[in-house]
Amino acid sequence: KTCISISGKGVAPGAVKLDIRKRDHVEQIYRVASNREPVSDVLGVSNKKLFMFWCLDFLSDHIYYISDLDVLVLYKRDNGLVTIFDIVGAEIPEFSKLYPYISRESDETIEFLFMTDKLNLESCGQIKIDGNGTHIQSDFPLENSRFILPFTSHA
Repeated sequence: KTCISISGKGVAPGAVKLDIRKRDHVEQIYRVASNREPVSDVLGVSNKKLFMFWCLDFLSDHIYYISDLDVLVLYKRDNGLVTIFDIVGAEIPEFSKLYPYISRESDETIEFLFMTDKLNLESCGQIKIDGNGTHIQSDFPLENSRFILPFTSHA
């Protein structure tokens, strides 16, 4: 995972928490997922069915829609740590444009569970996670380099 330290800002209006019990919210999630670009140019996945599985089964309490950017941000907050599982949209915005919509004064650290190359972040630290269950067969272009398999691509 990748982490950055941050000082929180006031929340900009516009991020709406989605409720998977509402049909129109599920349709909104599916619409955005159907038109998504990969969250990373280095290692990204665009499997809308797998993404919907994560949304409906495991991340249902962490789905937010930002209409100004037409993106979904799947994240949770715990004691100053914001964990961003995925950013989904036809275009992935720079983090500086996205963060005001999800920020809080209490934020100290943000961890990203995907490669952050599209977010235009200046300095990111990486924390190695051992034993994540990733199995590589045959040649893999990123082998022996630092990479993060996007969280919502795990099956």
